[in-house]
Amino acid sequence: MNKKIIIGIVILVIIGGAWYVSRSKVTNNQTKNQKELSQKVIDETKDDIKKVVAEVKKGDISSSDVEQKMIDAITNSKTLKNQFEKQKVLAPVYVELMEKNKACIEAANNKNEALECAKKGDAMAEKIGLYTAGDDYSDVIKEIGEWDAATKSKMLKEVNDGLNERKSNLKCFEENDTIQGVMVCNSKH
Repeated sequence: MNKKIIIGIVILVIIGGAWYVSRSKVTNNQTKNQKELSQKVIDETKDDIKKVVAEVKKGDISSSDVEQKMIDAITNSKTLKNQFEKQKVLAPVYVELMEKNKACIEAANNKNEALECAKKGDAMAEKIGLYTAGDDYSDVIKEIGEWDAATKSKMLKEVNDGLNERKSNLKCFEENDTIQGVMVCNSKH
């Protein structure tokens, strides 16, 4: 197996391991934090990865074993283990937050009330450490456009889709005690 393939596997595993960034609203702070997390994992695992690369060069390891050793090295990093434990605790909180946001949007009668839902949701998420909002809400205002039944329905569909994804993710956390287990579980849902 050549070095480019090994590097590709490492990159894919790191990207896959940094799984729990909210897809609904990724801010510059989240992107920065994700890059920092990935760099920490790389720094912590580079020696283990070098050992696997050396085994590959010697021909002492099968290609199927390479992938598993790379995954083991990365998922056993202290940073990812800490991140995993944090996310395991935050998963049910995130579901609860999204359910509250859904109820707020269901009750919203106009654009301003819908905007307040977004602000409250972000404030709660920031307070519990899900992410730092760092947003002026201009994107939310543009996204809302005119407030009518169709807009409200569209927003609720997006919230429901995200809520269902988070509930599925929560179930994976409840059923698994390892990063790999959660990743495999999430890939099936």
